[in-house]
Amino acid sequence: MSHTADRESGQVVARALRPYGTSIFTEMTDLAITHGAVNLSQGFPDFDGPEEIRREVLPRKGAIIQTKSVRSTGSDELFAQREAQRCLQCSYICNKCVEVCPNRANVVISVPVEAGFGQDEQIVHIDALCNECGNCATFCPWNGKPYKDKFTVFNLREDFDNSENDGFLIEGESAVVRLNGAVRSLPLNEEGSIESDELDSRVSAMIETIVHKHAYLLGEVDR
Repeated sequence: MSHTADRESGQVVARALRPYGTSIFTEMTDLAITHGAVNLSQGFPDFDGPEEIRREVLPRKGAIIQTKSVRSTGSDELFAQREAQRCLQCSYICNKCVEVCPNRANVVISVPVEAGFGQDEQIVHIDALCNECGNCATFCPWNGKPYKDKFTVFNLREDFDNSENDGFLIEGESAVVRLNGAVRSLPLNEEGSIESDELDSRVSAMIETIVHKHAYLLGEVDR
């Protein structure tokens, strides 16, 4: 095709698209430039983001263990070794369900190991963000169903009552907790800690960590 034909073809396409205005990609690129942000609308970058953004964002999503690129790891072999540990050894950390959830309904929180955990990173499930697409179950290397198996944060009593998941709901000055089918309401003190010996220390630690450090997960949601 000649250069003239190329130009004419391009002009035809341009005329056909003119009524639709700019694309969302153009708009997002302009916004990213204006605000000095990283534009994710055309794919995720293969480089680490600005440190100040990482410090601001990561605590709000849980201390998610970062997936390093081959370049930052140093070699294909080291990268493969790290990925094998990350994906397949829960004693290290497996956060596949965090990565594959399109709704960010699975998050990692840092918990005190002295509470009895084998590791200080634990995954919790956010019921209000889950549409039960099953992605986390599909990609789980242990044939689990994280949206059913993980300790769950509930925002509405109706959702709590309609679920069988182990988890909790904050109602007033109490934490309504379900474990192994048994539901109990436990008082919270002024610091947001559970004053009860009825719960396993690990469950208390997860609830208190969310109340103290991730209270944004407990906000009101629409019915």
